[in-house]
Amino acid sequence: MKISKHGHDITSVCDWFAYAPPKKRKAHWVDGRSAKELAKVWFPTKGKMSVPEELSSLLVSSNALGSVKLCYGEPEVTVPFDSFRGEKRNCDLLVHGVCDLGKISISIEAKADEKFEKTIGEEFDAGGRKPRSNVPERIRLLCDAVLHRSVHESRDVRYQLLYGVAAALSAAQQHGATVAVFVVHEFVTTLTKGINHASNRADLDRFVHVLSGDVDAHLHAGQMLGSIRVRGNSYIPGNVDLYLGKIMRDLKLCAPRRLSS
Repeated sequence: MKISKHGHDITSVCDWFAYAPPKKRKAHWVDGRSAKELAKVWFPTKGKMSVPEELSSLLVSSNALGSVKLCYGEPEVTVPFDSFRGEKRNCDLLVHGVCDLGKISISIEAKADEKFEKTIGEEFDAGGRKPRSNVPERIRLLCDAVLHRSVHESRDVRYQLLYGVAAALSAAQQHGATVAVFVVHEFVTTLTKGINHASNRADLDRFVHVLSGDVDAHLHAGQMLGSIRVRGNSYIPGNVDLYLGKIMRDLKLCAPRRLSS
């Protein structure tokens, strides 16, 4: 497997920053925060890329996927999920490969203890206060296509999770993949707070409840949930198998053994 951006091979953390920096370079590219820590787990040694063991373990935990081979990845990928102007989904790392079911597209959301942005209700109301804003209609379409629910029924769900999954499915369709995996990669560091991690866990579980329709469903670290089929629309496919996964790297403890690729 290799990681590249705009034709440039990425072989180190420095390359990652040079070719695929986060939007807010100074604020986000910090040791202990998700953007830089994601690059560091893929390139613990300069010149050598290795797949994080927690991701490898997650993928092999699914009997449905069978044998998974990762082929190439790209950080900081902009993915459209509708026809509106404005912000698109910025995927922290998009990885493509093959599995027993066919081509697979893995969208990775790196998260330290930052929130999954505002709730759907908060975003919808804020957009409604702005003249000619496309946000309310965008949210209506996303709720219908992904959650098969109204905005009112989805108000407490975090908006970043909604459009993150929508973009994961859209990216899979763009690359001809039959399987889309949306993975939250959580980093526990000296800069993060337990109360914030707990809040994010609750928000992720709430999203899983709404998406799956199972009020007892939970997504623990190392666990894969799926497959799920969404209603879909012209941008978001309804015929792609969706899996949700969560992995964790606790940097307060010793780093786990790594798998070379």
